[in-house]
Amino acid sequence: MTEVIISIAVLGMVIAPIMTLFVMSAKLNIESNREYKSFLAAQKYMEDIKARDEIDLLGYIYDSDDGCYKRTVSQPVEGYEAVIIVEPERDFLYSIEVYITCDGEVVNSLVGSKLIY
Repeated sequence: MTEVIISIAVLGMVIAPIMTLFVMSAKLNIESNREYKSFLAAQKYMEDIKARDEIDLLGYIYDSDDGCYKRTVSQPVEGYEAVIIVEPERDFLYSIEVYITCDGEVVNSLVGSKLIY
């Protein structure tokens, strides 16, 4: 009988750290998946803007304080929101910033530029 109790105690001391590893691994997997999906969303918006011959600013709101155009896009399926900022730099150069947010927190961002001639 004491052998069974001792073996259960030893087994409990071995399983507890292993279970902690599984929990930490699951949390890390969820966070990595969130970051990966948010980066794909940012890349999608950036590539969509860069693929066009012209930057269509009709869906954007001009911010006169910053001198740039801003647009917010909601993605209810993924729960993300994209904030896209297009800022004219010089004659034909535009700076593009894409921020992916979730619950008001910036999850990922992507910065690029586009030359239009």
